[in-house]
Amino acid sequence: MNKKIIGILVCMLLIITAVPAVGTMNEKENPETLGICSNSLGQINTRETTMSYDRGSLFIQTPRDTQGSFVSDTGSGWKVFDDFWDIASPICDIHWWGQCLKYTDEWYNYDPSGMTFKIEFYSDNNSKPGDLLCSYDSISPTPIPTGIWYHYEPRDVYFELYYFETDLEPCCQISNGWVSIESTYVPSGGWFMWFWSLDGNRQMFQSYEGVLQKYFTDASFVLTDDTEDPTPDLECDGELDWTDVPIGSNVSGDFVVRNNGDTGSILHWKVESYPNWGSNWTFTPNASVLTIGDDWITIDVEAIAPEDKNEEFTGEVKLVNVMDPSDSCTIDVSLVTPKNKPFIHNFPIFSWLFEHFPNAFPILRLVLGLI
Repeated sequence: MNKKIIGILVCMLLIITAVPAVGTMNEKENPETLGICSNSLGQINTRETTMSYDRGSLFIQTPRDTQGSFVSDTGSGWKVFDDFWDIASPICDIHWWGQCLKYTDEWYNYDPSGMTFKIEFYSDNNSKPGDLLCSYDSISPTPIPTGIWYHYEPRDVYFELYYFETDLEPCCQISNGWVSIESTYVPSGGWFMWFWSLDGNRQMFQSYEGVLQKYFTDASFVLTDDTEDPTPDLECDGELDWTDVPIGSNVSGDFVVRNNGDTGSILHWKVESYPNWGSNWTFTPNASVLTIGDDWITIDVEAIAPEDKNEEFTGEVKLVNVMDPSDSCTIDVSLVTPKNKPFIHNFPIFSWLFEHFPNAFPILRLVLGLI
């Protein structure tokens, strides 16, 4: 009972204190951030977006800029279930996203290497998990860092989102129902936190020692019938072209990015590099997960112009596929700072002289900053 009370108090604390942060890439010492990570159990997701991707045998609910994740770990007593539907053929492969964290007196970020999982599929029983149909134990996927970081602002702690994938042998013969993913062993002592998704039908359950509690959100996972993953293709378009920019001033722009790969492919992309001139480069978002069904997404860019006058700066922003760095794209960047515009422009006689005698008055030109 004391364990349950502590868990509830922890959840209530996080619900009260969780505040989203904006996704940026910048020159701070902290990692890039894209939202907040917290175990905000019981917090109703009021977003209007309700998208689930169902393409034949493929069911997709990807992580978005959401506000948290749910503990699903045998040692903690918490277990998460999310539903799926209209699967046309056996489920042979599953992908999911999450973090390895634990709360004692503070939240702590753990290395998920060596973590093992249990994956279970249940029938549907009046919109709740029913009978256990398929079970896979001692699953040991390789955790892949996505480059997406989340910020728990009240404690100023940063957590990276990890991607997991495993084949299911034998395949599970189920067309609709519920799936549960829970960690069974974590060498570092952390918990698996199953990350939220904005896709889905706003119907998910978490149990504590067998007692179900419904939540109005969804978990991020992918179901497919093929153990060979479709190939994503990172594509970006646009340019950043800033002219006549006062030195040290703020500039802004945007470009777009999408997954132009195979149907059903999953793209983890991030901004890898940007020009070394200027300062305070910020990209919003700087990383995300895209499927082939997503439209172009806009990346907003902000920076501070260099302090050098009368200069032209060029460079590029490079984006990479986290899973395959050879799959990349670039955005051309240029910025021009103007000459100082001296007072002579208020005196037409000087302009006339310099125009008609371009090689005359070199000393005067130097004094006035024209050369």
